[in-house]
Amino acid sequence: MDMPAERAQHLLDAAEALRREGDDGRAAMAAWRCLNDFPGAAAEAGALLYELDETIPGLLFDDHVAWVSTRALLAGGSWLTSPEPECLPTAWDSAVLGYFSGVLRDRHASAFVDVGANSGSFALLGLVHPSLVCHAVEPNPSAATLLKRHVAVNALNSVTTVHECALSNFTGRGVLGLPRQTGLATLGTVDHMPDRDDLVVELVRLDDLVEQCGIGRIDAIKVDTEGHELLVLQGAIGVIERWRPILLLEAVDTMMARHGYSRRELDDFLACHGYSVQGVGTEDILALPAPAQPKG
Repeated sequence: MDMPAERAQHLLDAAEALRREGDDGRAAMAAWRCLNDFPGAAAEAGALLYELDETIPGLLFDDHVAWVSTRALLAGGSWLTSPEPECLPTAWDSAVLGYFSGVLRDRHASAFVDVGANSGSFALLGLVHPSLVCHAVEPNPSAATLLKRHVAVNALNSVTTVHECALSNFTGRGVLGLPRQTGLATLGTVDHMPDRDDLVVELVRLDDLVEQCGIGRIDAIKVDTEGHELLVLQGAIGVIERWRPILLLEAVDTMMARHGYSRRELDDFLACHGYSVQGVGTEDILALPAPAQPKG
């Protein structure tokens, strides 16, 4: 047996021994370390992580820690393997998450909407900003189940509400394509995902959700819907005009094209509503409202 395989087997043996002793938390950490460091042992380590169904610490960004379900680590889309010495899972696009957190702080944001929350990373920003109210929108039932668990285990129930629906530019029903990796679930044309399940989900405009739920303020909106971003904004014109929220949007040309529009159309929509745009990371844009003009 070569040395990497031997070390992987040692970790798996340690995880199984800890599990037999009833120490599921440490068993999960050992299995995670094996999955993270030894891809060749991924199947066995992953099966153990799924069966343990334990929560372990993960890094949102910098030194901000959240409790994360081991099943969420396997589902993909919100949490990644980590190069950190501690070998903790790390939030997907943690640099963007940290940047957005700073914008929320600088803008004194008190409430935001996380559209396409998946199992939760942005939706856990209440750990960094204790008074921040979050409305997390996630139509994928398996991802929403993990999201609710993360909200509860991180003691964020008092400031975070999970809405199990999809946002669009009309109210009705739509088909959500569900691939194995939960972060790639999307409405619209899903022919590029042959290995998927299709689920009929409720669609609602954000403007209507605000009225239905009595939401009294929105300072920021993050939208990561695999190309459906413009349609989400079209269903939120009332919110945009009323509160002028900060907008963090995924903007990937191929994904937008699948939903029938281009990056130029997205930019035109934002400009029409008085927003300036800057790039954030490799796939996201931050849209900021123009300062209010003084009266008189």
